Amino acid sequence: MNALKKKKGFNLFAPLFFIIVAFALFCHFFGLHQTLFAYGHRQGQTAIVAAYFLKGGPWFAYELPTFGAPWAAPMEFPVYQWIIALIVHFTGAPLVLTGRIVSIVFFWIGAGILYFGLAGRIGFEKKDRWIPTALFIMAPIYLHWTRNFMIESTVLSFCLAYLLSVFQYIEKPTPPKLFLLCVLGTLSALIKVTTFLGFLAAAGLLVVYYVWKKKFKVQAIRLALKAGVAGFFVPALFAKAWLVFGDHYKELNPLTNNFLTASSENLKLVNYGTLAQRLSWNYWDLFLRGKINDVIGYWWLMPVFIISLCYIPKQRRNLFFTLVGLYFFVPLVLWKVHYMHTYYQYSCAIFLAVAVGVLLSELLKKPGALRTAGVFLLLFTFFLQGRGWAKFYRDKQEYRDPDFEALTTDIRNTLLPEEVLFIYGQDMSPAIPFYADRRALMDRDLLPLSSEKIEKALMLLRADGRKIGGLVNCLADREHNPADLQYRLKILGLKSQPRFSGSLCSFYSR
Repeated sequence: MNALKKKKGFNLFAPLFFIIVAFALFCHFFGLHQTLFAYGHRQGQTAIVAAYFLKGGPWFAYELPTFGAPWAAPMEFPVYQWIIALIVHFTGAPLVLTGRIVSIVFFWIGAGILYFGLAGRIGFEKKDRWIPTALFIMAPIYLHWTRNFMIESTVLSFCLAYLLSVFQYIEKPTPPKLFLLCVLGTLSALIKVTTFLGFLAAAGLLVVYYVWKKKFKVQAIRLALKAGVAGFFVPALFAKAWLVFGDHYKELNPLTNNFLTASSENLKLVNYGTLAQRLSWNYWDLFLRGKINDVIGYWWLMPVFIISLCYIPKQRRNLFFTLVGLYFFVPLVLWKVHYMHTYYQYSCAIFLAVAVGVLLSELLKKPGALRTAGVFLLLFTFFLQGRGWAKFYRDKQEYRDPDFEALTTDIRNTLLPEEVLFIYGQDMSPAIPFYADRRALMDRDLLPLSSEKIEKALMLLRADGRKIGGLVNCLADREHNPADLQYRLKILGLKSQPRFSGSLCSFYSR
């Protein structure tokens, strides 16, 4: 009888799961042909790297042609970009569309790893595995950012596979499983170490828990040490080697030296923030409401979930708090960058989604009113997640800036292939150079042309056989004095009147 009820309960929820999958796919493919101008810093950077692979550029010391010569500026290990470049090379598919579809595919691989592998290993019954998976799939941050030209879903998929490999090695340790653990951990750390950090912490807790359950027996400690070497020390060594490799090339460029290098104080401040920021209630207020909204739809559901914990078993309650702790762990380490950039919690939002799944799946097992409350909370959470996407992201996914497309087309038609674009006001976004198909020199600090850095950057351009062919100004008047702009145009040998003037940027040519 109980088995029949369980089967019946699963069948009742099965159509809901398929509706959720269909809705998520709709969100992923909605506005798929949108340009990369929206959040062009990350999308443009990833796309332009893949584009220059297709042009025959180096695959390790790869080019990021936005800060002038020398062009190489390796950042993340480019597994995602390699895959895209190979697909485009062999199929002739459009680059941007390919990048977005590859990102979507990796996300669904991650969802499959969660459903078929990880959910069961953290205590979800087979009939309940759809709950954490659906909450993960429906999180607004995953509904939106998955369809962008970014590495986030790729590294998340590798990290989930890495965590699953830790479980598998503990269950039945064999040399091939240890090797697989090492490979997946190394690739995860190389692709994006900041994403790997949370899963490394989860793997560490899992190994410690295993040793504790085995009462610190020698065999268990030996297994833990092997897992630690393969899953932590080897990935850490490769990640460090890659950072040193990338910094070597970035130090050769006057505009990236001491700015994009891993050891620079500027980058450390951008990544980690300050203690004062971590202690500021204003920061916490904005952080909690904004970030949690992006996972469960609206932050005020969390107090309801916390109260509901009274009705679930202690062991599952402990798992809930462990997952919530992992959710906060990475932002607490990398406070400033998580505070500044919405997409950064793509790396850890899954922990909160699964934590909520632990709570709701337990409520659904209760009789009477508690089960009814659990069903209502589950359905209401799905509704708020979908509403969160519609409210915060739907319009962004279909927005197109006609000025941007006209600007980049004009640049591409005006500048010779060997000419370089001088850009003000786009910070680090390579979206304009990517669509204009021209190399760029981006001055994010508005340095005088007589500054040592700019003079050296221009000298390196000449040594590379290139010259400035045009200037794009995307700054408001208050940020860029018109007289100063005219002086720069004169020194660079460009016309004083813009060839193209749009709502955001103006383009000046020879």
